[in-house]
Amino acid sequence: MIFMSIEKELRELADRFAMLEAAFDDVQDLLLSMEEICLPYGIEGSHHAEMEWSDTLCQIEDEMTEIQDRLN
Repeated sequence: MIFMSIEKELRELADRFAMLEAAFDDVQDLLLSMEEICLPYGIEGSHHAEMEWSDTLCQIEDEMTEIQDRLN
């Protein structure tokens, strides 16, 4: 019974990690796309959006690290 519980927890961690990896890639792509946007003179993009998405990327990285640490 303990092994089934451990197996279930490992499966859940693996699923969560896979979701985090996909989100990490998507947010990185978003940040790169934001850098490539060329706006006409006089139009300013939001620097807050980039900061907030960078914070989100850090949250994702932190959780991925936590999962890796638990498995080591």
